[in-house]
Amino acid sequence: MSKKIITINETDEFRYLLTEMLPAELPVIISNYGFYNNIKKYHQTIKDAFLNSGTPHQPYNFQVDNRVLSIFHPTSQIKFRRLYKDYSQMILDATNKSKFSLRRPTAIKDKSKIDETYSEDILLFDNFFKYSIKRIYNFYKRKTFFNLQKKYNLMLKLDVSKHFYNIYTHSISWALYTKKYSQKNKNENELFGNFFDKLMQDSNNGETSGILVGSEVSRIFAEIIMQRIDLDIQSDSRLTSMDYKIKRYVDDYFIFSNDDNDLEIIQNVIEEKLLSYKLHINHSKIEKYTHPIITPNSIMRFKLDLELNDKIKKIFDLKCEDSNTQKFNYNLKMLAEEIIPNIQAIIKLEKFDYKTGYKWACQILIRELLKKFDNNISNVADKFLPQKFYLIMKAIFFLFVIVPDIELSLGLGELIININKFENEYKIKNVKFLFNEINRLIQKQNKISSNLPIFLLNIIIPMRQYKEICNFNPKIFENYIDKLEFNSCYFQIVSILYYIENDSNYIDVKNNLIKKLSYYDFTDCNVNCHSMLMFLDISSCPFIIRSDKNQIFESLQKGPFKTIFNLNKKGDTNWFVNWGNDILFMYKYKKRLAKLY
Repeated sequence: MSKKIITINETDEFRYLLTEMLPAELPVIISNYGFYNNIKKYHQTIKDAFLNSGTPHQPYNFQVDNRVLSIFHPTSQIKFRRLYKDYSQMILDATNKSKFSLRRPTAIKDKSKIDETYSEDILLFDNFFKYSIKRIYNFYKRKTFFNLQKKYNLMLKLDVSKHFYNIYTHSISWALYTKKYSQKNKNENELFGNFFDKLMQDSNNGETSGILVGSEVSRIFAEIIMQRIDLDIQSDSRLTSMDYKIKRYVDDYFIFSNDDNDLEIIQNVIEEKLLSYKLHINHSKIEKYTHPIITPNSIMRFKLDLELNDKIKKIFDLKCEDSNTQKFNYNLKMLAEEIIPNIQAIIKLEKFDYKTGYKWACQILIRELLKKFDNNISNVADKFLPQKFYLIMKAIFFLFVIVPDIELSLGLGELIININKFENEYKIKNVKFLFNEINRLIQKQNKISSNLPIFLLNIIIPMRQYKEICNFNPKIFENYIDKLEFNSCYFQIVSILYYIENDSNYIDVKNNLIKKLSYYDFTDCNVNCHSMLMFLDISSCPFIIRSDKNQIFESLQKGPFKTIFNLNKKGDTNWFVNWGNDILFMYKYKKRLAKLY
């Protein structure tokens, strides 16, 4: 697909909100897009309501796999404007000192490359800064990595244990200056290190131990500290006469050498320098490689790419000759049914981790199907395309059910939306298949959790457009609503409301939700992020009538949030949830955002 270069508006003071403040791992309908537009449209109104609220703020923490991710309180997010407006050059100066760092900001982004078919609005969802590389596999494919392999026979990989959770916020000033200077000037609020430190503390309930995980601004904060540690390692006299190279991707060190003893000394130096910043190496994750230096994951990706790209090409190249439909269907089915056994054979023979292998295989299959849609699959004169799509989707769901994942769910959600391009007969067959698969996944999840996980919400949401073909049983949602815990139910409530909208089949579900919401205390929304998100998005939801909103938010109809509440009652103002129908745009945006890290 052809690309076009677009110029970014560098004078936009709130552009950082779109990419720097939220984790990528959110339900697809949730972003800062509406928040960003509202701040530009109602700046003074929002400033008066939000910036009078108390500090510090409580973030909204939620769990994804074994990680706790966080959303900054909207007021905290607004306060970061000055960081990007007044201190962006200082950020660049502080993150371009180390020769070790692979992923670092290099300049303020002024241009971006996007697909010709994308709306220019997608441009808004691009990092504030340019980066040297964005993902670790870019390093493995670069000339630098191959040159290192030419020179060195050994590579040691070290991982900083629970990196973001262990960062001491005051250490950013130690990294930028010295401990002595930081102590002497600790009351200089406009000093860059102190300013950034205070922002991070106030965003995390006043905590100095650990920073919020998931956002780009947190990665920048951590990178500033890691760059200082890199310089301390580099200047250590024990390494002066050694022949070695170190590269670091966020919290992973890659040490290249020809001498085992040197590697041990370098590891000891790194551990020592990390400890001075209250950080530690995770010894259970230390990995050592000898030449040829290639990780098991790289081998697995290479083999799965070759196998699956070849298989998909054969499937889509298959033609029905001489009108022999029966023979064609048999050949097509046999090709498709080879996908999963071939994946399993590669993983088993090479002794790869099956979860990582299944995830990568699923990514490849989703990627290749989306390419077909990007190339206008529906316009190609192949009446068997929907059937081919259906058979590959069966393989995708086999993998997804075993290794459900948020990033995979974004690609899968985009595929679900694209089924609309098929003619009615084929669309119905594919939708029914998807409905049954998602239904089974919901029932499986119901047995192990009281919440609908984000990966599942991301494939339930696009099914809204197919409710005339298949509808989820209202009891499924009622069951989850009955078990909701109101300190952590934001994602589930807004996603269920999005799906059921004003559908009369779900009137009892909606009434039950409204009843539960009316018991919830929103008076702490000025400091509590979860309460604020609920207030802004429920009060602006077009599927809840005004009288019900009045009942739910009775306690907020006076004071600083009265103006915001009155603004939301119109039902046409999006904040964090995109209540509209342009869901394909949101999937493309989320996938773009996920690629930034």
